[in-house]
Amino acid sequence: AKIQSKQDYLLYIGRIETLKGLRTLLAAAEETSSELKIAGNGSWAPELAKRVSKMRNVEYLGFVSGEPLKQLVQRARAVVVPSEWYETFGLTAAEAKAVGTPVIASRIGGLTEVVRDGIDGILFEPGNALELATAIDSLRHRDTFHMGIEGMKDVAKRFSPQTHMAG
Repeated sequence: AKIQSKQDYLLYIGRIETLKGLRTLLAAAEETSSELKIAGNGSWAPELAKRVSKMRNVEYLGFVSGEPLKQLVQRARAVVVPSEWYETFGLTAAEAKAVGTPVIASRIGGLTEVVRDGIDGILFEPGNALELATAIDSLRHRDTFHMGIEGMKDVAKRFSPQTHMAG
C-alpha cells in the first residue's frame, strides 16, 4: 500500500448531526485558515449548509460514497472526528489510518483506542473548538507523512482480518 500525495485540506465524513461535534468543528474552522471539506448527510445538513455558505475556508460536499469518498480520504491532510458522544469504535478513524491519513479526534470513547496521540493522530478535548483549531494548525509543523505510515502499520497490525481471526 502506497500513501497518496496529500492535498491541503482537512476532511469530516459522516452523519451531519450536532452530536458528531460539527458546531465545534465549524467554530474551530473560524479560528484557522486551513481548508475544510465536509461530506455526509443528516438532519443538521440544512443548517450546516447555511453556516458554511458564509465561510470561505469550508466546503459542504453533501453525501459522497464509493471511489470519490475513498479519494477524498486518501488525499486529505487529516480526517477530523470531533464527536461529542461516546463512540464505541472509531471506524472512520480506523478507515482513514488504513489509507495513510492522520486523524484529529475527540478524546472520547473508542476513539482513544484507535488514535494514538502524537503518533498517528492528535486527540483533543471534546467540544473544545480552540484546542481543535490548535491541533489543526499544528499539522503544518508535523510530519504527517510519517504519521500516515504509523497509522497504516497500526491498522494492519491491530485491525486486519487476520488479527480478528486470531482473536
